Amino acid sequence: MTLSNTDIELIRRSFIKFGPEVVLDVVDQLDLRSSSQLKAVVGIPLRNLQQKRDTINFATTAPVPALTGMLEVMAHETLDRVVDVLGDNAELPTKEQLSDAIATVQGEGVDDNHVVALLAFAIANEFPAGPHCVALLEERSTWALPPLPEVVKSGALLQEKVSNDEVKAQRQARREAEKAKKKAAQTPVAHSKKKPAAAKQPKASAPSTPTPTVVLAVDRRRYIFTPLESSTFDTEHPLVGSIVHTEVPFSAVDPTQPEVSAKERFALVLGVGENELLIRGIYSKETPSRQLFGAWRRLGLDHVSFIDQDRLMISSLSSSYAKVGYLTDEEWNSLF
Repeated sequence: MTLSNTDIELIRRSFIKFGPEVVLDVVDQLDLRSSSQLKAVVGIPLRNLQQKRDTINFATTAPVPALTGMLEVMAHETLDRVVDVLGDNAELPTKEQLSDAIATVQGEGVDDNHVVALLAFAIANEFPAGPHCVALLEERSTWALPPLPEVVKSGALLQEKVSNDEVKAQRQARREAEKAKKKAAQTPVAHSKKKPAAAKQPKASAPSTPTPTVVLAVDRRRYIFTPLESSTFDTEHPLVGSIVHTEVPFSAVDPTQPEVSAKERFALVLGVGENELLIRGIYSKETPSRQLFGAWRRLGLDHVSFIDQDRLMISSLSSSYAKVGYLTDEEWNSLF
């Protein structure tokens, strides 16, 4: 990602527009415990924001990945809705199509802060429609971004130097004292003569063995299966660790559509049986039983996604599936 300074400033200004109440409400909903799977460049600034409540400092000094992570949380539902409204034009909408789609979702209740978060998120991730987002922020008065506040940095190196004859004299005296101390330390000291000790014969030593170079490799963490799952599914199958697009059953019946029992979505394969797959579904909505699926962008999913902790069994005979990618060891370990 090679954002320009103008784009980075725009992203920071969006947090000034949100205001402290909105920013703190969002960060307080995040699980930022030390055990959560967050990179330090994201986790540390967000934890500092939770603790110190200084939204101005966060907006003006936080690393861009931390800002983008917050925007992602704020924007993902609005992004999903705008993509649905754009339909076939979602990949590369015109400015007018994007403006009309935003007007539609605002008519459904989306407020200006979430629209600004969506536009800033698209700019931060260099979406093809990013230039349209910049233009809309500049043209629409209700989305206009305030300037960044002046942040006065404290510290001796940043203060204007003040000339003071007394201070200069004190510094000169200290320097002279340091010189005298060093000169005294370098003066040779007379010692009484001693009979030189007999030279000791060096002991024979075993030939040195070169220290082996240790190469650290990332191992895929072993997943814990139940005895029934271990006996039913091949957990070493080449398909394990793949992300597939398939029909995933609902965990509960939708009373408005009782006849619909499943939906096509992405899923992670955990085991392969004779006629079944053991999977964990990937969803667009966050719930207490789901965690952020960090590989969603790399694998080409079109919105931020969450993987459910519940394991499901689906038929590999009646349900077709398409493999879309494979988790790296780091991505697998971040989930388990």
